[in-house]
Amino acid sequence: RDLLLPEATTAPTSSAPTPTPIGKIYACPAGTSYLNIRLGPGTNYQIVGQLQPGQKLQIVTKLDNQWWEVIYGSLPGQYIAGWLAKECS
Repeated sequence: RDLLLPEATTAPTSSAPTPTPIGKIYACPAGTSYLNIRLGPGTNYQIVGQLQPGQKLQIVTKLDNQWWEVIYGSLPGQYIAGWLAKECS
């Protein structure tokens, strides 16, 4: 008897943004206004805080959709709009 093998399948594709790992780099507001800190990478996510001019947060990853994951309140999984931020030391 012939042995039947399962057909090869391809892994499902995801539309989720691809993270870029970051070292110990910090984010600051790029302008004179504050940045909203959100629970997810989009304006539809809840605002949990604000990053004021002169403050900084550690960047965890930069997503390819321009949102940056940051550590806020000692917890990762918070996001800021990368196009409104800049890297700072």
